[in-house]
Amino acid sequence: MGALYLYGWDPVNDAWVKINCDADGKLKIDPALIFENPPTEDEAKKGPSSEWAYDHKADAAAHHAKFTAAEARAAINNILNSLGKVTDNFDLNYKSINFVRTLFFDGLSGTGNYGYISYYNVSGRWRMWGVNSTGGAIACYIEIFNGATYDRVALQVWVTAAITTHKADVDAHHAKYTDAEALAACGLDGSQYYSIPGSAFEATAPDVHSVTKGITGVLNIGDDGFAVFAHVHLPHGATVTGVIVYGSEDCEDNYWYLKRVTLTSGAAAEMASNTINSEDVSISAAAINNSAYGYYIYTDGLTNGDVIYGAAIIYTI
Repeated sequence: MGALYLYGWDPVNDAWVKINCDADGKLKIDPALIFENPPTEDEAKKGPSSEWAYDHKADAAAHHAKFTAAEARAAINNILNSLGKVTDNFDLNYKSINFVRTLFFDGLSGTGNYGYISYYNVSGRWRMWGVNSTGGAIACYIEIFNGATYDRVALQVWVTAAITTHKADVDAHHAKYTDAEALAACGLDGSQYYSIPGSAFEATAPDVHSVTKGITGVLNIGDDGFAVFAHVHLPHGATVTGVIVYGSEDCEDNYWYLKRVTLTSGAAAEMASNTINSEDVSISAAAINNSAYGYYIYTDGLTNGDVIYGAAIIYTI
């Protein structure tokens, strides 16, 4: 009788394939497909090998008996007893105790002047109060050691006297500044000026080599059909009140433009415009908003021999 083989269906290749088995017909399976040594974190389809499980169980350092209550307290040096009371000082080592609602401090119950003090928060305020051993109310003070004795802090009589003395000191107070007074104190009241020299303008067309920047700070045009621009950097929140571009007489028919460009889209909108050497004081969207816009000034149609001297922007804070 010929050899028999065990076949299984391969759904991917649509074919019957031989299954790996031994002479007795037992399947031959790679153990690594089922077991791992060591096991992998979050592996849901494999289990630890017998070798790993045996070694893990035999590792005395891998397991210990469950702590008893006494052992748990001993692990923290028995600083808390079975009643939850502290048996030794807590060393916070410059750390804070946060979100405490009530603290009780037990005083000397054998006298009439000491008792416990409670600090607690009510409606957003801290209060301090206490009672003595007989239940009577006691005054609570904060004291600071001065090297010899203890000085009480914030006594009502002392505070009242200090406030009265401070209030009577005419040099200790002044009226609150108005916005205008604050601006005046900083030299920012009235009109402020932002200037742009001609040499700060950049040419866009036609040939930038036909534009020269003079040592006096002007921009000389050496060809026809030029457009030039300059960036404008004004304080956020400033309000533009006037704009002017200065140039030679032969370019006074050319218009200049102050524009703002939307940072998220690149769309530009005109804020002010006039001919060179003429000011525009009717400003659209005059408030500077550097969070949403960039600003620039430009002029075009310049011809050979034209000179741009510079530009000035008047604004207020």
